[in-house]
Amino acid sequence: MPALIGGCGSTGSTLLRHVLNRHSRIFCGPELNTFNKEQLFRNWEREKHKIKAPSRFLATEGWVPYTGTRLLNPVYGWNKKSLYHLINSSNSIMEFSNRYFRPVLKKHNADIWIEKTPSNVYSFKQFLDQSSNNRVIHIARSPYATVASFVKRGFSPIFLAGMYIYNMSAALRVRKRKNYYYLKYENLLKDPEGQISEIARFLNLKFEKKILVPQEQEEKESINSWQNQPNQTINRNKKSQFEAAPLKVQRAIVTALSVFKIRSKVARKKSLPSHDCESVCQVLGYDFKPKIYPATLKSIKIDLAQDYLKRSLKFYPTGWFNFLAELEY
Repeated sequence: MPALIGGCGSTGSTLLRHVLNRHSRIFCGPELNTFNKEQLFRNWEREKHKIKAPSRFLATEGWVPYTGTRLLNPVYGWNKKSLYHLINSSNSIMEFSNRYFRPVLKKHNADIWIEKTPSNVYSFKQFLDQSSNNRVIHIARSPYATVASFVKRGFSPIFLAGMYIYNMSAALRVRKRKNYYYLKYENLLKDPEGQISEIARFLNLKFEKKILVPQEQEEKESINSWQNQPNQTINRNKKSQFEAAPLKVQRAIVTALSVFKIRSKVARKKSLPSHDCESVCQVLGYDFKPKIYPATLKSIKIDLAQDYLKRSLKFYPTGWFNFLAELEY
């Protein structure tokens, strides 16, 4: 029973990965940046050879063009020659995936593989369509706290607003499917045992209390903006990163989340159920109070235009990138 974890960066997906990886029957390793490529699901035979090409030839089709894959991560035990043979001899993405994970499952004496890459949400629907045994876990966090966490890493609020809204909406395409599970990061912090017990049931597994306790041999992943480090005990923080941010930053975040909208044409083409943060939050169960601070609008417009130009030149040098966003104010 394979599963994908997805959502948006800084929503707790890495923390969840570490917790689930401690289960005796699960292997959930480092991000592969592979199952977020919709085209690999649509036409495996035509697209699979792009995995071997320079990374720019295999990019995601969502808000952020994540390129290439990380299939040669040494944790999984493949070298270039053996991986390329596996790609060539696999007739579908699920055949490839199950064969790819077989050695690492055997090594860890596990029988369920789970892969965590936040942008997996782009392909949740296609992954569930592959088999009735497949599962997806959608993790979300308050948009204000999520964007604030990323702003600390140097990203612009409007770029992050787009990433949050697009990713959440992409995940919500399958929210009525029986093999979809929704987890709120805030609930995980408040009640780790209860929330992880529910996920274990969703995966048809027995809950093991030991998975809530970090292990000494665990690999360390750390980003300064994370409040909960994945290899440490889960704890609930009293003050969110949004509340801790300077007032100017808070206003920029609120404005960006209030004015960003996915273009209607794009939403129809991608079957995205929500176009803006307000509609996303209504489904996810988060409070949203739109407010526009005029002093921040100018910088938001500039940041969005620069992002459009940057992506066009970097990933689409022979033609303009079909931009996915518009602003409403």
